[in-house]
Amino acid sequence: MLTRVLITAIGGGGFGDQVLKALLHLRKGTYEVFGADCNKNCHQAKLVKKFFQLPMATNKSYLKTIIKICKNNKIKILIAGCESEMVKISNNETVFAKKKILVIGNSKKLIQLCRNKLKTSQVLLKNGFCPPKTIIINNIDELRKVKTFPQIIKPLKDSGGSSNVYLAQTKKELTALFTYLKLSLKSTKFIMQEYLGSPEDEYTVGVLHNHNGEFIHAIALRRFLHNRLSIKTKINNHSGKRELGNHLVISSGISQGRIDDYPEVVIQCKKIADSLESKGPLNIQCRFVNGLVRVFEINPRFSGTTSIRALAGVNEPDILIRSRLSKYQNPSHLKTQKKIILRGLTEFVPKNSLIK
Repeated sequence: MLTRVLITAIGGGGFGDQVLKALLHLRKGTYEVFGADCNKNCHQAKLVKKFFQLPMATNKSYLKTIIKICKNNKIKILIAGCESEMVKISNNETVFAKKKILVIGNSKKLIQLCRNKLKTSQVLLKNGFCPPKTIIINNIDELRKVKTFPQIIKPLKDSGGSSNVYLAQTKKELTALFTYLKLSLKSTKFIMQEYLGSPEDEYTVGVLHNHNGEFIHAIALRRFLHNRLSIKTKINNHSGKRELGNHLVISSGISQGRIDDYPEVVIQCKKIADSLESKGPLNIQCRFVNGLVRVFEINPRFSGTTSIRALAGVNEPDILIRSRLSKYQNPSHLKTQKKIILRGLTEFVPKNSLIK
């Protein structure tokens, strides 16, 4: 019988959708892929062998429901497809292990670290790397700590996919943004991070280790930040810092661009992942400035470029699944295919959507 894999959060265009695309990219007969999402009308439901509607990860019935699905359908591999489910599943990995369900993901320790952007920055500094200067702000009076601009403002925790990430070029803009985020998110802590480099030098890098912490491969994409799909925010640069380019850009969670060797970037990112003792998929978002990788986000999970990497010959979910099943040796021959990969939008009509 083929190995059965359940991917959660396959709808909505998140990384669950990306994992699904990567596994469907393989030849037929490799896996039986099952999917789940909280939205029963998600387009991806028709792409899997069987679809299940799940409660939200915060629901008390979540764990019981997903374990029941795995047991009833003889599913051996479980991959979380969104941040909240990743955290929930990671925190209960021993529960799944007792049920003989293998969870494909990074370690609970690293997931907890990377959810806190300030601690991540501090660990990088301690390990000898050079992240953008990052400080924590608890209240509006502490904005006086910010001495230079432009600045990125985002929540202390859970800002993956550029969620609630904003850009300020002056103290007045920063004050307005802080006030807005404080009210809308009802959060108490935010971080300020210096904006560095030009949009032309932004990379997203996947560094893959197996569950024992052994390095497998790294792959980098130089992002194209010139259309609306890949841009969250784009504003004219009036900071007086010409080296930042004509426009200041915050990228979205939808990456596209050129995959190539980029050895100066990849080698530094590998060292970062090694220092963090990564044990699974890891995505590093950075800008390359004056020969240094300046990391502004680390996500210890599959990324929004997982399917792009599969198209370039590096199918990360497949590699990690086979590694866990002892069917795969770390591939010294694995080679990234150099190519440009772009993205677009497609439309669909869900079942029973006709309005009478």
